[in-house]
Amino acid sequence: MDEEPNRNFFGLKHIIPMRINALWEIIRSFVIGHAHGPDYHETWFCTVFRVMGLVLPGVAAHSPIDYVNSVRLGKERTAPMQSLKSFARKL
Repeated sequence: MDEEPNRNFFGLKHIIPMRINALWEIIRSFVIGHAHGPDYHETWFCTVFRVMGLVLPGVAAHSPIDYVNSVRLGKERTAPMQSLKSFARKL
């Protein structure tokens, strides 16, 4: 690969978008409980963790609660998976 994405992670070109993303994460942490119900309400620890993302860019986007919420809010697949038997018939 000739070029790496975000080769200079702390360059000026990347600092501003990372700060905007951290700010969006803070806003989203307050809104998600109201938008999707009390099950998605985040604790104060999570909110403080997101505020730390303004100081240390990139931290706020990797909270375990984000991965849990993305699975809970994701859509279920409507196409059934093929079984091994039907796959073997095609061979």
